[in-house]
Amino acid sequence: MNDNDFKALVLKRGSCRAFANRPVEKEKIISIVETARFAPSACNGQPWKVHAVLSKEQRDRVATALQGLGMNKFASNVPAFLVITEEKGKFLPAAVDLLKKVDYGALDIGIFTAHLALAATAAGLSSCIIGWFDARAIQKALGIKSKIRLVLALGYTEKETGTKRRKRIDEILEFYE
Repeated sequence: MNDNDFKALVLKRGSCRAFANRPVEKEKIISIVETARFAPSACNGQPWKVHAVLSKEQRDRVATALQGLGMNKFASNVPAFLVITEEKGKFLPAAVDLLKKVDYGALDIGIFTAHLALAATAAGLSSCIIGWFDARAIQKALGIKSKIRLVLALGYTEKETGTKRRKRIDEILEFYE
């Protein structure tokens, strides 16, 4: 893979909100999680766990938990959700969190989820990273006790995402020479 291949992958990935009525194969989910598990994490803590939600009944419960205050209306038509929880990590990352007063677990899970989304794109799937949800409702629906950090909507796109609008490079990059 060269720089242009990676850039094309990043540019192709977008937040999908129009999913096709087509199930996501378990093999593809295993493949993207297998790829994403190599994401970097503080002190190699790897504080994540993925809960793949495929059944209609469970998807409906998760979708409802994502739709408070009129948000994420598209969630009712998502063929698969990956619920990412934060698990008890190793001692060293937890100690570093306390010492530095930084929530490295949250940062690590964000990095991991970005890797999941890129791996999904490479596998021909579309995704949307969702941070607006009723965590207790999802925990109850799935029987999860761990802290829910993010939800990844996953499936095949009904239509391609539009052009990405981003800040100009000079707004986000500064050199110190």
